[in-house]
Amino acid sequence: MNEKSPVPRLGCDLADRNDPAEIYQEASKYYRGSMERLRYTAGGADLGGHVRRMPVKSHPHVPGVRLPKPEAPPVPLLHALNARRSSPPRTSASVDLATVATLLYAGYGVTEGNGNVHRRRTAPSAGGLYPLDWYVAARDIAGVGAGIYHYDPLDHLLEPCAGADSLVHLESAVLSPDLVRRTAAVVLVTALFARSREKYGLRAYRFVLLEAGHAMQNFLLMAACLGAHATPIGGYFDSEIDEVLGINGVDESTIYAASVG
Repeated sequence: MNEKSPVPRLGCDLADRNDPAEIYQEASKYYRGSMERLRYTAGGADLGGHVRRMPVKSHPHVPGVRLPKPEAPPVPLLHALNARRSSPPRTSASVDLATVATLLYAGYGVTEGNGNVHRRRTAPSAGGLYPLDWYVAARDIAGVGAGIYHYDPLDHLLEPCAGADSLVHLESAVLSPDLVRRTAAVVLVTALFARSREKYGLRAYRFVLLEAGHAMQNFLLMAACLGAHATPIGGYFDSEIDEVLGINGVDESTIYAASVG
């Protein structure tokens, strides 16, 4: 092979020399020689310390729906792992508020701590910064009006964000509309990137996605324990979902979703 010929790489279009994913992967790597400089940049201030940013959005002026205490059947972890399946509902079915409360707690609930900062959650988070926020699109949750709600894990309640008409827009924003149309609820996970970027700079985006995976797996395993149908959703039009939630898609954007019934 000619020394100047490019070395083929699997899965990479050799005509694209500016692959954004590859550029980001390289730009977000840690190197021993760059760590000291990173500590003093705006995006990586004090990697060994803590950032005092409110770890959840809260709307105390909005009357919320108080959720019941989470309770789950005593199911062995191995059984839950074996039982977990992506299983979209075949017909529309209601779900009770206690089930929703337990699922949300499993995904991102508070497990210990006092006050509004550094209260530990059910999922690991880089630096304990908790950049995720959870929303619930309620279609048929017993005792809850149809619409979009924000989950406040600190107070374990649902805060209303949008009315029932928003569900029509949500349905059209998903590549498989039945995942919204024929389900009791859809949870939507967003990320407020600044919560993590303030400490971790470019690497924060990696940590945010890892955290979303940790939290969603908790959610799905709890669904298996409760015998609920749950399906992760990755196919959607990002900007349209963000618009439904009333977020700008830059500072905060949708990164994951799941239907439950």
